Amino acid sequence: ATFSAAQSVDELNEKLEDQRAKIEALNKEIAEKQKELLQIGGEKSTLQSAVKSLELARSKLQTDINKTETEISRAETTLKKLGLEINTLNGKEKNAKAAIASAVRTMSNVETESPIEVFLSRGTLSDFYLQAEESWKFNQGLEERLAEIRGIQTDLQGKHVQTEAEKKQLQSLKKNL
Repeated sequence: ATFSAAQSVDELNEKLEDQRAKIEALNKEIAEKQKELLQIGGEKSTLQSAVKSLELARSKLQTDINKTETEISRAETTLKKLGLEINTLNGKEKNAKAAIASAVRTMSNVETESPIEVFLSRGTLSDFYLQAEESWKFNQGLEERLAEIRGIQTDLQGKHVQTEAEKKQLQSLKKNL
């Protein structure tokens, strides 16, 4: 029985050694599988990151497009506004020129009379003085109208320059879109 017990112990030791070797092999296999899982997880993470990055890039591009479209709309609105302002200034200039032309015609009729004729036709010195004062006021008004026209023309030039700049920006925006 001793022999048989020794044989059984040896057999059990052998069996334990085989089992230890199997466990060690399985641990290696588990470690390899774990390594693969981590690698796959990393690839999955990388793939998810790539997808997220692409979605973010698409979202940014859409936002850029929306911004450019808004800038185009703003530029078009600015051009419409400038057009209206130019029309208004043209109308003011036309009215101011018409007022000056009318005043010049009126003054031309008044100035055909000599100062003595004006004095004699008015009858009194105060009437003559009033006529002289009206002439002076007319000249002042004429100077103010001319200054107004010069200001309008300067504004018009500025609006035309601004319009051209907006048109160029609009073309650039449309080209970039």
